Amino acid sequence: MFIRGSSSAGAGSGEFHVYRAIRRKEYARVKMLDEKKSEETLQMEFQNKILERQQVADDKTAKKREKRLKRKKASEKKIPLKKNESLITEKEEIILNQL
Repeated sequence: MFIRGSSSAGAGSGEFHVYRAIRRKEYARVKMLDEKKSEETLQMEFQNKILERQQVADDKTAKKREKRLKRKKASEKKIPLKKNESLITEKEEIILNQL
């Protein structure tokens, strides 16, 4: 059966315009729902990307914090010098011995 773009048998000429208006509203509603769904999808992808980047940054920070604490702990184990003693590097010691 071939359906024409005008009113069908038994319907008045005004009914087609009503049908067309309802169809236009329905298409607009479906389009709005599709746009909303795509926007929500984009928003979710954006949030996931932010969370991934935050996790990477937190991991880096934790690793650096661990290194920092390790260095601090190692430096605390060293024996502190007396008040009058100073730190002398190996180079300075060699130079002093040559004099």
